[in-house]
Amino acid sequence: MIREIVDPDERERVFERARMFAGSEEQYLAPEWLARSDVYCVAQENAYNGYHDDPESLVRAFECFPDASWYAVETAGRKKLSDPVGVTDPLYHLTAVTGTDNFESYYHPRGFMLFSLDSDAVILYSPDYGYRLIAGSAQFVQAYIDGAKLDPIQELREWFQEKIDDRRQEGNEQAAIAIERTMNTGLAQVRLPPPANELT
Repeated sequence: MIREIVDPDERERVFERARMFAGSEEQYLAPEWLARSDVYCVAQENAYNGYHDDPESLVRAFECFPDASWYAVETAGRKKLSDPVGVTDPLYHLTAVTGTDNFESYYHPRGFMLFSLDSDAVILYSPDYGYRLIAGSAQFVQAYIDGAKLDPIQELREWFQEKIDDRRQEGNEQAAIAIERTMNTGLAQVRLPPPANELT
């Protein structure tokens, strides 16, 4: 279940951790955190708010930290992180298609960030901008890539290119340029980890 956080000390720990991951705008992760040499990031298409349609990738990523404590906070606007919750089963909440006990229902249509309180792992869902960012340790990001059905970056490029082409066919060049800029925003934070065989 998605658990409300009432304990003030727990809330402060969650917010402190979230501030480390969060950037100054909803569509970014913190550049100071991403600049760390041990942090990697991949971008992927996000047509839905908080619904993750590639569960195989998530299974492998979450298996890296089987005992981690997971939380989520709203990031829309990012002037103030809000609405923190505890997450008992992140895989379920990100892949459940129906019901109210999932992130698509809980945070719709707001952006949010799912993160581990004790491990370098965070997934930023940015629905207004059409992509998600998966970031953290080399093991976490590499496991995610290895589990994905499609190449996450190629998927993102193809998804955006279709939208760009549609706007150009409509004669709306400004919209096409804006969509391309959004795609480049997501890709600018990509930093891929070394191959899995180099991590061991």
